[in-house]
This record gives sequence, C-alpha cells and structure tokens, in this order.
Amino acid sequence: MQPSRTGGLFEPPLRDTPYCMLVVDADPKVATMVNRHFDAFDIVGVERVEQLTEAIKIHQPQIVLWNVPPAKRSRLDNITPVSVPLIECSLPSQTWITEELEVAACLSKPITASELLAEIERLGHIHEVLIIDDNRGLCQLVTRILESAQQTFSLRCAYDGNDGLQAMHSQRPDLVLLDLIMPDLDGAQVLEAMRKTDLKDIPVILLTGTNFAEDLLIQHGSRIVINHPDGLYPAEVLDCLHAITNVLVPQPNP
Repeated sequence: MQPSRTGGLFEPPLRDTPYCMLVVDADPKVATMVNRHFDAFDIVGVERVEQLTEAIKIHQPQIVLWNVPPAKRSRLDNITPVSVPLIECSLPSQTWITEELEVAACLSKPITASELLAEIERLGHIHEVLIIDDNRGLCQLVTRILESAQQTFSLRCAYDGNDGLQAMHSQRPDLVLLDLIMPDLDGAQVLEAMRKTDLKDIPVILLTGTNFAEDLLIQHGSRIVINHPDGLYPAEVLDCLHAITNVLVPQPNP
C-alpha cells in the first residue's frame, strides 16, 4: 500500500492552525500576490535563498515557493538541500528588473516615502541626487519627499533623458532616480549611455509604472519545477498533472 502524506502536495486540509508557506523573493509584493491566492496558508517572505535554511528552522513551513527569474537556471545545487517540498516558478517581480538592467533598485509608481528613503538609506552616503522624469508632478513629489527627510539632500531635476545625461556630466550626482519610460531617450537608453562612460558607477534607482517584469516573462517564458525531498509517488505526479492540465487546457462547459 502506498503511504500517504498528510495534506497532499498543494492544498492542505483545513485545521485550526494555518499551514505555512515560505516565498523566496526580494520583492515583498510577490509574497503579497501569493497571499491573495492561498487562504489556507500563512505566507512568509524570505528575501534571499541563502536565508532559506534558517527560515525553515524558524517557521517550519509545509512548502517553499521559490520565485526564479525566467530563462535562468536555479541554484538548488549550490544551497543546502531543503527538507520540505519546494516549487520553483516565475511570478512578476521588481527584483528581475533590478537584475536585468543592473540597477540598485526599482520602485513602482506611485512612489511612497518609506520605500524611497529606505532604498537611499541602504545605499548610504548619498547627498547629490538627480531626478530624471518627464512627469514634472512626480519630480515635485519626489523632491518633497527628500526635502522632508532628516538627511539633507542637494536635488536637481531633468525632464528628459538627454538633459539627464548632460546634468550628470556637468555635475556628477551620488544617485540618479530614473524614470524607465520617457519620450526620445528612455530610461533603458540612459542606462546604456551611462555604461559607456565614467558615469557607469553612479547608483541608479528606477521609477517605473510599467509591467516590465511581465514583459520579461513573455519574452523569456516561464516554468514550474517541483522538488520533493522524498520524491513523488505516481498518484501524486498524476494529481499534479491533473491540476496543471486544468489550467493549460480550457475545460468544456457542462
């Protein structure tokens, strides 16, 4: 007789104390997204996969969800094997934008003061700040946020990519806050131009209202990989396949 695993692989039975799922991604919004779809789990975010072993000891999860950038191989071989089922998948994450464009951080509009100031504090020793955005209202908002901070900043604004590059060359800033989508010269082109000069070492925080992470998924594709420390029984594999085919193949109306 095939032994059973309490709760199955995906949907645990109802009980008084919720099960726990760890979500590995530096972008906390990924854990928030997962939380909206899994009522039976307490969702706990883990910023880095290197923290996973310790997080498992502390939270004793029933499952781990590792958000892996599309078109990139996982690093499971380079970490201590986990003792619980682990699913690798790709969900839109601001972390991917940071890695893809090689910037210090990426913040989604509307920008909040707490997020912006936390990223600047993480960089440390920032005084000269250049804001590059064609939206003058957003430039004013960011200016007000930084002027109200305890730290004193020297602030300048440029309202298109070309003016932003000229401003950097005339007076090198400690930090650039860069809009990703602008007419003529957009944020990605500004970054490319910076990398060809001595401006390449200036930290950049992207300000974006686009679905760039979703565009990466479309461009590179996605995948789901299930890793179970004890392997999967044939019945469990079939249950997984059944759930996946229900998503991939539309079911006929009754």
